Amino acid sequence: MKTLLFPIIAATFLFWGCDKTGKQSITYPIQQNNFSKVTTHKALMTFLQKVDTASDYITVKNAGHTSSAMAIPLVKIQKQTKQYKPTVFIIAQQHGNEPSGKEAALALIAGFANKKYMAVLDSINLLIMPQVNPWGNDHDERRTAGDFDLNRDHLVLATEANRIVHRVFHDYKPEITIDVHEYYPYRSSWEEFGYIKNFDVQLGGPTNPNINHSLFDLFYDEVLPYAKNAVEDAGYSFFEYTLGQIHSEGGRLRHSTTHIDDGRQSFGIMHSFPMIIEGKNGKTTNHNLERRTKSQLVLLESLIAWFYQNATRASNIVTKAKRELKNAKPGEKVGIRFAHIKGKQKLAYPLRSIKTDKDTIFMVKKYHSVRKSTETVDQPKAYLIPKDDFKLNAWLQKHHIEYENYEPGETEKITQYTIQKVDTATCNEGWDFLNVKVNTDMKTSVPADKAYIEVPTTQLAANKLVLALEPRSMLALLNDTSFHYLIEQKQYKILRVE
Repeated sequence: MKTLLFPIIAATFLFWGCDKTGKQSITYPIQQNNFSKVTTHKALMTFLQKVDTASDYITVKNAGHTSSAMAIPLVKIQKQTKQYKPTVFIIAQQHGNEPSGKEAALALIAGFANKKYMAVLDSINLLIMPQVNPWGNDHDERRTAGDFDLNRDHLVLATEANRIVHRVFHDYKPEITIDVHEYYPYRSSWEEFGYIKNFDVQLGGPTNPNINHSLFDLFYDEVLPYAKNAVEDAGYSFFEYTLGQIHSEGGRLRHSTTHIDDGRQSFGIMHSFPMIIEGKNGKTTNHNLERRTKSQLVLLESLIAWFYQNATRASNIVTKAKRELKNAKPGEKVGIRFAHIKGKQKLAYPLRSIKTDKDTIFMVKKYHSVRKSTETVDQPKAYLIPKDDFKLNAWLQKHHIEYENYEPGETEKITQYTIQKVDTATCNEGWDFLNVKVNTDMKTSVPADKAYIEVPTTQLAANKLVLALEPRSMLALLNDTSFHYLIEQKQYKILRVE
């Protein structure tokens, strides 16, 4: 494990707070109202226009508009140099009723406008989308105006907001992504138990087993302990992002989803280094806003500090992981079904007593810390998609996936699935998926009367393609109602080139 230089970097951040006069010329919106209420979309846009004008290093552009015609801003923070610098991409407030990540992102932007963090721009660039769900923010709703949960739409991309996010990701190809959320600790089942989660912030890393293990190692060996030290030294509580419950007989704890329909995993499956922040939500929208905002800000600062300190090495690790993904050979195993299973160690899990307002450590035996593939397939050379399947063609374009017209090769082997049965199964994360039972039929050619496009797996979307297009995948597109047509006929429409 690398020796961490946290004290040096932490001190740097603590003393970068002001310009030489000791004054801050730009305050962020929630600071102006003394943390009494969340920032509206209108106030956010006004603030961003101000920093765009005030700073030579900050550029604000409109990345697009939501379906409710509200602008989604993109903030670029960089020094123009000839050398290549890796990029950190931060998105916040996919869920409108989780505002503190957006407030922390605005505080971070104000810090750059006030030249608080200028040294980091010698080594890295930043992209920040501080508010992906502006309608949800202004209406205090988790979902969008169209009733979508944005953080369950990164595979289908049914929403304009997420198509904008993925277009930015494709255009800039960031090395590190950070998705900022809040968790709600005040559920009645926990209060009846007498204890609640009380972490100011939680940090999660990659969880899908198909993601390159070097990125798992980077998170657990370096980034997670670094962030923990920084947050706790600043006076806030910290834990690895953990889900589940221990107050019933069937309870267990695990880490976040293996699904690639959330923001973090949708980037991680293409081997950017993905993280999720979960700050502690309030009892009401405006409850405890100052602590919520500042704890999120400290964690964001620590992650940027770590990447600044390790920019070249971290970038090299990500670049190598991406290269290995693109160069994977046909026949390599790709997981398509997953489970969280019990590890060898218990988890020391601190919870806050509602009665005493003090922490109690619970030693949790049912700690399912290991994520594993329970079913795999061989990666094909390519997939063949009917040229007249406009939904699948549109999906490829939304994800910026490479494809071309199919020209049959003389030695190619084609596999087509025959659907035997479809029923419903429940994964051990608790959600249902279509359990498609298939046989395989080897062909020497495709139907002569059918035109196809060829989607090669020699690209960063390789694992995403396998997970989305394989009918046995628990994450497959066919689980979405808009793609049920894929299994309406006995012959599965998508072919494999072996």
